[in-house]
Amino acid sequence: MSLVQLSVFVLCVLSLCLSITAHSASEWQDRVIYQVLTDRIGADGSDSWSACSNLKKYCGGTYSGIEAKLDYITGMGFDAIWISPMPLNAGDDYHGYAFLDLYSLNDHFGDEASLKSLIKTAHAKGVWVMLDVVANHVAPVDTSYTQINPFNESYYYHDKCQIEDWNDQDEVENCRLANLPDLDQNNDYVRSTLIDWVSKLKATLMGCVLILSRKFILIFGVNTVLLLVCIVLVKCLMVILIMYRVINNIWTVY
Repeated sequence: MSLVQLSVFVLCVLSLCLSITAHSASEWQDRVIYQVLTDRIGADGSDSWSACSNLKKYCGGTYSGIEAKLDYITGMGFDAIWISPMPLNAGDDYHGYAFLDLYSLNDHFGDEASLKSLIKTAHAKGVWVMLDVVANHVAPVDTSYTQINPFNESYYYHDKCQIEDWNDQDEVENCRLANLPDLDQNNDYVRSTLIDWVSKLKATLMGCVLILSRKFILIFGVNTVLLLVCIVLVKCLMVILIMYRVINNIWTVY
């Protein structure tokens, strides 16, 4: 492979990596985003829907249900979707904002294969995908922290207090919303675990954008968020090098 061929190859693959890794803020400003409550848009693999008898419980919506509704969504003029948080949630908390286990998918919504299928189909239809990341709090377990994986000790959380004055920024950031235990991102383990989880999630589901809370970015810093982006780019470069060696070997043989 000549230097010119290598240069063209690297530019092409790097462009592909960048295109599937993230879009800029200005690009997202041009998108019309449809927020999907995953549990409430469509049953498993079906474009049909029946009335839910109890809106306080799960109603049967899944990733494949969203996939079946993509034409409906684009038909309304939307070209991006924002889906519910994915981790395993407590009890009947169908909305996704009360995780029990950061490392387990909410099986009410489907498995990893169905989530990846949704993302792949959405991209094929020109629809971008947002994944909602909850880094602020966990499930409503009060002080029974042993139920939470991996934050199963009291020192991973701020002291128990309720938000009463929404004009008090310190109270808003350190007290509880609706009595949901508030994670202490100043704790080294909490910070590193969340960063590692986001990084691995991004690498596993490339082609999605993650919604990170203002609090997450303020505490971890813009540099940390940029570091996550750099990690993904480094992985892209590793793929480039592997593909280069494979193609170079093929060209050498022929």
